[in-house]
Amino acid sequence: MAIGVSMSYEIKCSVCTKPPHSLLNFKCPSCGKPLDVQWHFDFKTEKILRRNYAVWRYAKFFPYVKKTETITLGEGWTPLIKLSGKVYFKLESLNPTGSFKDRGSTVLISALHTQVKKARGYISEDSSGNAGASIAAYAARAALRTKVYVSENVS
Repeated sequence: MAIGVSMSYEIKCSVCTKPPHSLLNFKCPSCGKPLDVQWHFDFKTEKILRRNYAVWRYAKFFPYVKKTETITLGEGWTPLIKLSGKVYFKLESLNPTGSFKDRGSTVLISALHTQVKKARGYISEDSSGNAGASIAAYAARAALRTKVYVSENVS
């Protein structure tokens, strides 16, 4: 799968090396083993979108997400607050769902939502809290059905 201007990636089985049919495959459809992702580009700081103050300033490094299909709630660019000396706190609770998990959720849902809709599927997530809330919020923004599973012994 080659996407983007000089950036591409390849997904294939870690054992039999066969490629999956889509990004929705989480394991090899032939042998059931884990998939590997190999990146075919270098990270170059000059490709960072300097005037974009969200996670999407790194969009050029997400070759599997089309710019026109980005699902965002305004995550990222949370403040870094100095406590004392060399101790700083990153206030990730200021992300849309109150968690740093929003950074991954925006990229994941942006990469998958079109294929999930075409398959008439839904997003499934197991969580003990923050990840489930974050995935549910971004999936809702993308108009996807979502099922979040939480163990009954989670506090």
